[in-house]
Amino acid sequence: MAPLGEPERQKSPSNVTLWVKGELFTFGTVSGTPHPRLGFSNIRKMVAYCKNKGSQGFPHVQYAIWKHIACNKLQLSEEIAWMYFEQYHMIAGELSSAERIEMFHLNTQSDRSIIRQKMKANTLQFVLFLYIQQLHKISMKSSLVTGDEWPSRTRSPDLEAARAATSGKNLDENAHFTFVLHHLNDLMELMIDPSSSSGGLSEINANIEAVRALGFLIAASIDGNRSIQPLEEVAMRPEIAAQSGFNEGTKTFLFKALHSWFRSNLSQSPFGISSCIANGKRLSWLPIDSTSAVKRGKIGTNGHLVSKDIVKGNKIIVMTQVGKQMVARSSGTLEQAYIKIHRCQFSYFYLLSPLRSVSIEKCKNITVVLGPVDVAVMVSGCEHVTVIAPCGRMVVSNSSLCSLYLLTPCRPLLLPGCEAVSLAPYNTFYPKLEEQMRRMVIPASVNLWDQPIVAGSHEHHGEHSSPSWFLLPPPDFLQFIIPFEMEGSTTAIPCTLPSAYKKALDVRKKEYKLWLKSVNDSTQDAEKKQAFQTLVEQQFQEWLSETGYKKEIDAIVQHVDGKFKSDARR
Repeated sequence: MAPLGEPERQKSPSNVTLWVKGELFTFGTVSGTPHPRLGFSNIRKMVAYCKNKGSQGFPHVQYAIWKHIACNKLQLSEEIAWMYFEQYHMIAGELSSAERIEMFHLNTQSDRSIIRQKMKANTLQFVLFLYIQQLHKISMKSSLVTGDEWPSRTRSPDLEAARAATSGKNLDENAHFTFVLHHLNDLMELMIDPSSSSGGLSEINANIEAVRALGFLIAASIDGNRSIQPLEEVAMRPEIAAQSGFNEGTKTFLFKALHSWFRSNLSQSPFGISSCIANGKRLSWLPIDSTSAVKRGKIGTNGHLVSKDIVKGNKIIVMTQVGKQMVARSSGTLEQAYIKIHRCQFSYFYLLSPLRSVSIEKCKNITVVLGPVDVAVMVSGCEHVTVIAPCGRMVVSNSSLCSLYLLTPCRPLLLPGCEAVSLAPYNTFYPKLEEQMRRMVIPASVNLWDQPIVAGSHEHHGEHSSPSWFLLPPPDFLQFIIPFEMEGSTTAIPCTLPSAYKKALDVRKKEYKLWLKSVNDSTQDAEKKQAFQTLVEQQFQEWLSETGYKKEIDAIVQHVDGKFKSDARR
């Protein structure tokens, strides 16, 4: 198909807002160079292949069909093929709670290969999901600077305008917006049947199903972003039909007009990071310490701008430049939010609410304890970061000397640039944990913490380490104690610990009891006992100072005076 000419930008007569769904790109794409065969031409052939397979391939494609395409046509490994299929479902939200639990259990059942074949995904949406993996094929920053474009199918004045508008800050959402604007022609071509017209470009039509699938990437609102409407319904509205090219008689959209309507109305996300920074509300979650010379970090949210019906993927909390502080919260503001922890150091974060997704970027020497995370936790560009989390998936890139204590039903994904990442089973609990895990559909019975997928390498069953990762030695495993009081019924770590780690904890408990008994037996005299306690306290304080743990304890005392502040109203 020949490239489209550039239409004039004309806004629709109604208050239409279209924007790119940032969550899909942030947590749905795998950073790093995608497989060379996962490009436009092969994905286009995949659509035709799926349609030729009848009900097994269209409108929903069975995993068996995708596996055949991925392994035999595209030369992907089976584990990568399943990873894409699994990650699509994590972000798309097509599955019911029962189906999601079943998908997770497929990771451990011996007959999983047979059961997986029956799983399905929306064909057109999955095709778009595969195509946007191209986001990381080139550096978006360098392309904006040099003017180089890939693929060089069109040059757009709209793209040039976008460059000028977004050159101030290289935020991820700018890359997402630019990618869709630049590759809109490809994205739309993947959705249409070339045989729908024997004429030229002006005669090609897109059906309602194609526009509905594009709604997987593009959100639409007509009421000032108070709610989000299905993209195809907005495009079909009588007052918009002339611009979108919708024909009521044929129930189709003229491709060229629809393309023009998209380009004219696509804008920056009203629920992106830049919008949160510009229009968000600052949260007073950090203690005010007038004696500290450390620059106080900033925590802000757009939660007050997001209605309850559109929270998922749109509510954001940004925590940036928090240094030598503690953030401890269980809050309605946190629930179902995307948490971005950025450029923080020497700090502790206890975010004990059910969360949508979490990204930890460019941080050093921080500890992050999370409530159940629905989609994924991403660690990028970090050093000496400890994460303790039950989560849908853990993704790590360009990070070193990080420690991950995980309860995850999906295999952790380690991308290029990782070095000395320590993996360990989940090691803590708090009273509301199991209740929150049920809400987020994170099962305690499946934990693949020790089976990472290392991008670009050949993993073999039975390997327990590589230059990029290693399993924490059981003797170094400790239970993490959350030092706050909360209401709830969870009284122990909800998942079953591997025997070696459980034994290590039992040995420590036994040694402590023996030590305590020895102390009590050897210090019967009250005066000697007092002197001994003073000596132990002195040495303990010295150890706290030497290890840096004293700062954490002082922060706990300063922050909540030993009791956790839970604010369900915010």
